[in-house]
Amino acid sequence: MSKKEQTVIKCHKCGKEGSVELWTSLNTSSNPEAKKDLLEGRINLFQCLDCNSEATVPVSFLYHDMENNYCIWHFPFEETEYIDFYDNFTTRGKIKSDSDEDFLPEPSYMKDAQIVFSMDELRRHVIFRDNLYKAKSEKKANINAVQAGFNIVYLLTNFHGRINENKISDIKKCLHFNFRGDVDIESEITLINSLNHKEKSKRFSDAVNFMKDTAPPETRMRLMDFALDLIAEDKKLSDDESKFFEFLRLMLAN
Repeated sequence: MSKKEQTVIKCHKCGKEGSVELWTSLNTSSNPEAKKDLLEGRINLFQCLDCNSEATVPVSFLYHDMENNYCIWHFPFEETEYIDFYDNFTTRGKIKSDSDEDFLPEPSYMKDAQIVFSMDELRRHVIFRDNLYKAKSEKKANINAVQAGFNIVYLLTNFHGRINENKISDIKKCLHFNFRGDVDIESEITLINSLNHKEKSKRFSDAVNFMKDTAPPETRMRLMDFALDLIAEDKKLSDDESKFFEFLRLMLAN
């Protein structure tokens, strides 16, 4: 949980006393709204009402992101002047696992906390981690979309009995050059081919729903066009087939 308290301190510039809310820990699950204040530099910021000066109060501070399983410890650099400060760390600069419970809360990943010595550095690391998780999530979503797209393309051709090595090769090339997804296509082919017709239909339906909800319209349309080209190159589609594919195209495009 987060920890904060009102404290009276003296202004570093004029010496007048004033009140400031000091955070010693911020848990983004408990206080998600405070993350914005942190990133905007308002956490532990003393504002003097007499001389209007501002200064960040140098206190130890724990930033804890439980959703992404990481934390950052901020320590005022002045504390490094005291030899007892180093008792809390291993020779590799990690928090000791046998430290006091107040210093090392659960869970266990706390011992791998990032150590910083300025609030600016802490903010930059939070932004870095946010961008990192966003990039990883987007890549994972793209891989999942490509996998779903492969299922759609492969099953459409599979249902029509026109699967051969050339078509499989074309599908692989399309996915590799157009969508850059790290999909294990061989495993997907093996799995799909082991399913009965009902299971294939469900897998196809699940893939269509995933693509509709997740993939960008351009990706959906390109995959659909590619599937239609593969199927239509051997013979003209029947009226029922054409109606179905047009319905599918519109559904994936919306």
